[in-house]
Amino acid sequence: MTVPKDTWVVLDAQQAKQLQQSQQKQSSTGIQANQQQQKKAMQQLASNYKKQHPEASQQEVNDYLKHQQQVQATKQIKKEIAN
Repeated sequence: MTVPKDTWVVLDAQQAKQLQQSQQKQSSTGIQANQQQQKKAMQQLASNYKKQHPEASQQEVNDYLKHQQQVQATKQIKKEIAN
């Protein structure tokens, strides 16, 4: 089986437990601040994508943003388990 490295993370049992504990430690304010940062980042990515692809439909922009969200989530998970 081939797993896409940019949008999936394969975890063993210890890493899954570590990730779960890390997420439980985050405060709700930390989560809200992170969500606001992600929203701004997605708006910037959408703007850049539209500039580079002026003929793109809204569906294409949405697909691009969805993929970028998956990539960012994967990076965050990898960062969490690396600590």
